[in-house]
Amino acid sequence: MSGPHAFQVNAPHVIFENIEGELVLIHMAKGSYYSTDAIGAQLWDLIVTGHRLDEMREWADASYQGDADEIARGVQNFVAELQAEELIVRAERPPPRSRRRCSTSTATWKTC
Repeated sequence: MSGPHAFQVNAPHVIFENIEGELVLIHMAKGSYYSTDAIGAQLWDLIVTGHRLDEMREWADASYQGDADEIARGVQNFVAELQAEELIVRAERPPPRSRRRCSTSTATWKTC
């Protein structure tokens, strides 16, 4: 899993809410509860708004200091874990760019 793949929430099985920067997810069919920190919540927002995996890696690299390869692996591993837990699935068709959010609240990175 690398490159220009986009993902989407595994609806209707998964519900989620961002509560003060912490993401809470529930897989209704499995009865499983998950939570993430602020970085996970920001990556989730990028997933929900249709950003591709390569765009998520670019955003993380631009937003955080550190080794670019390590940051890319972190994003890759986070997305892989979401897939393994069946919280997201590969998007059949990403939403049109005009409907995507142009930036996040913590970075100036844009894709519009």
